[in-house]
Amino acid sequence: MMRVQNAVMFLAVGQAFFACGAPDSDQGLAQTSTSITAMKSTIVSAELCPNVPEALVGQSAYRFEPELTETGEIAGTLYLAPTNPEPGDEVFLFFVTRYGSAGGFSLTTTARFTTNGWGTFQDASLTRSCLTTPPTQVYYGSLGVFPQEADLQFAFRYEAVSRDRSALAGWMNNNRENYTIPIRAPRPLQWMGDTHLRQYDYYMPSDGVEAGHDLQVYTQLYPMGAARSVTLYWSDSRYSKIESVEMLPDKDFVGSNHSNAQWRGVIPADQVVDGRTIVYWLRAVDHQGASRWESNDRRNFWVTPRHFPVVWTGGFGSYRPSTGGYRERELFDADERTSTGCYAPGAAGDYLERAVRIYVPGITDRDTSDTGRIEAYAKLIQTEIVTESFPGVPEDTVPTLRFVRKLRNDFIYTFLDFESYCNAVVDLPERVVYPYKLRISTDGGRHWYWRGTEMGGSGGDDLIAVYARDCNYANLPEDCVNF
Repeated sequence: MMRVQNAVMFLAVGQAFFACGAPDSDQGLAQTSTSITAMKSTIVSAELCPNVPEALVGQSAYRFEPELTETGEIAGTLYLAPTNPEPGDEVFLFFVTRYGSAGGFSLTTTARFTTNGWGTFQDASLTRSCLTTPPTQVYYGSLGVFPQEADLQFAFRYEAVSRDRSALAGWMNNNRENYTIPIRAPRPLQWMGDTHLRQYDYYMPSDGVEAGHDLQVYTQLYPMGAARSVTLYWSDSRYSKIESVEMLPDKDFVGSNHSNAQWRGVIPADQVVDGRTIVYWLRAVDHQGASRWESNDRRNFWVTPRHFPVVWTGGFGSYRPSTGGYRERELFDADERTSTGCYAPGAAGDYLERAVRIYVPGITDRDTSDTGRIEAYAKLIQTEIVTESFPGVPEDTVPTLRFVRKLRNDFIYTFLDFESYCNAVVDLPERVVYPYKLRISTDGGRHWYWRGTEMGGSGGDDLIAVYARDCNYANLPEDCVNF
């Protein structure tokens, strides 16, 4: 299966030409194709690339997941527009890459495509239409207008030759299965289901929705391209006020048979309140004007967000980014509140960072080893450093902690990294003590748990960073500023 990712890209017009040829066996063009899972992305005009074809502005495009070269590099990313092409539509292909004339490369790009299972095929050359900042080449071409229903199969060839004549070349062809896009007239909408909730793009059970964060509602429809619009409605348990938002196309080729379209909508964070029940339902309209409701057999869907409070912070110690290792108490004194601000022993690239563990029942102790899911759960936790005295911190900037890993039922966060704080305090004329506090919220800032403050809760004494007199490269050879 070929996967693609969600993104926004900025495009401009180029020219294309066609030539006939035959696929050679060493070009990796398979004679069959596999199903794909396609994320959708909006094509918009931009100042850097102002010449997007008018017909494409605001339309969706498929973004295909980048394939790697033999050396493990990403050669570039392919986009195809429009999504769900119909007979009579012109189909466009875009290639976005860092290789090109600005990087010292001469780049040739070619799309090879067929609509009859490779009985015959054509080649379309793409030309550079835009150079963005940072240097990124955008190549554009048309695969033409397809007057009848067909299965469009294609592969993509790139050849980049540098000034020293070294070359990078290869086929992007969905792991030798080719990319396949059906060209179909819109069908009537036949099914709508698999409606579920997510936060930060990951599935959340109805009893695990955290208050104070956007609530994403996903649904699937069959067949692909059938829906003209999908609307998400919601209210409270008394239906005192009904809100709505137009949902957006998210993916195609999903579901067990890879034949569904997925749409998504968002209930904003300010309406996701602890203990306040949300009732929601959906309506889809197809291209023939027929409606289909998704309402849990007319009972609608119900969810009551919760506030998962912080129970404990502690375990102050060290974290080594190069290995992911954590050691409790290292870099901190026995009082578990004082650390030497400039000291983070380790060679360049193997330094230590100050670390703290946070325990939130219902969030940090969720049973999963999936890295992406853990990172999504970590986004439910808002962490800040509160201080009026740290040097080098821009005005109106709130320093934050950085999530690094899960340890049993806790999440580990790091703070006071050497780049932000150590470099600002070297060569001090005298010893300086900087007090600070940590505060943590899981519901978008409605409630805060404090560590290191007299302001309620179990905060206790302020945390302290101590900077020695004349802290510099010479007197602390293992100092973090010694890089």
